Amino acid sequence: MPNTYGTLNGVLVVQQTIKSLLAMFPYLSQITTDFSEKPILYSQTATSRVAVPHGDAQTFVPGTGYVATNVTTVDIPVTMNIWLHDTYSITGADASSTNRDLIQEQADLSAYAIGNTLSKKLFAIITAAAFPQVMPISAVGMNRLSTNAVRAKLNKLGVPDMNRVMILNSDYYAALGADITIVGNLYNKGSDDSITEGSLPRVGGFQPSEYPLMQDQGYGLQGVAGNKEALVLTTRTPVNPAPSDTPIPGRIETVQDARTGFAFQLREYYDMILDKFTRSLVVIAGVAVGYSETDAGTGASTCSRMVRITTPA
Repeated sequence: MPNTYGTLNGVLVVQQTIKSLLAMFPYLSQITTDFSEKPILYSQTATSRVAVPHGDAQTFVPGTGYVATNVTTVDIPVTMNIWLHDTYSITGADASSTNRDLIQEQADLSAYAIGNTLSKKLFAIITAAAFPQVMPISAVGMNRLSTNAVRAKLNKLGVPDMNRVMILNSDYYAALGADITIVGNLYNKGSDDSITEGSLPRVGGFQPSEYPLMQDQGYGLQGVAGNKEALVLTTRTPVNPAPSDTPIPGRIETVQDARTGFAFQLREYYDMILDKFTRSLVVIAGVAVGYSETDAGTGASTCSRMVRITTPA
């Protein structure tokens, strides 16, 4: 018997959408994230936190013993001004007969739409003013050696060598994947992910990810590399306006991924007159520059935990 859109479980679709979204755009979970199912008002400020690594270890002093080092976190205010939804309608005629995997199909479409928009908003804040550290690399020069040079630059800046991510546009990602040393290493390990899936292993301490629609931002931006504390993505759900004791011609509920905490508000209803089923996946998000340092002289706040990879002048 053919599947029909009306039999699709909305919660199941949302759960699969979250998994697809984070698989298509893995860097959205590799930066500092604050995912929650808590409702929030549009343009309200949410406070997210990034962890600051400990400084030098302490010298043991008899008499004072093991004095604890305070765990330090930095509050990052994030304006929640990105209100996104992916809405689709299916009529009875559309659903009359199909054998497609509708759950996966709709989940993937929603995941791409929302993940791509979140990515655009995220990269829009990677400006030269906020991230002054730059590394000019040509597309053909994007390889293991240049990746190690980016690593060395971050190390010299005192950026902790942990939780590092590298996000590249397609040309640079492809060039890195063509490095014969990387390909040879994967072959020797018996891994073919770079061939069958196009995914790359960790290189120089970075986990490379690809974002095909990266814009050059007017200065030749081709990628970024740094620690997860450099960027913050916060998500919440909209406030449900319907009182709990008021019947509505549909349903509104929150669906959250237990592992990541990412949540959508699910809204769906069926129009008996038009014979049309409509479903919306809704999220409110905000992006912000993460851990930054303030210049004592100018008062400017900049982040040195991420390097901008640009085309050579």
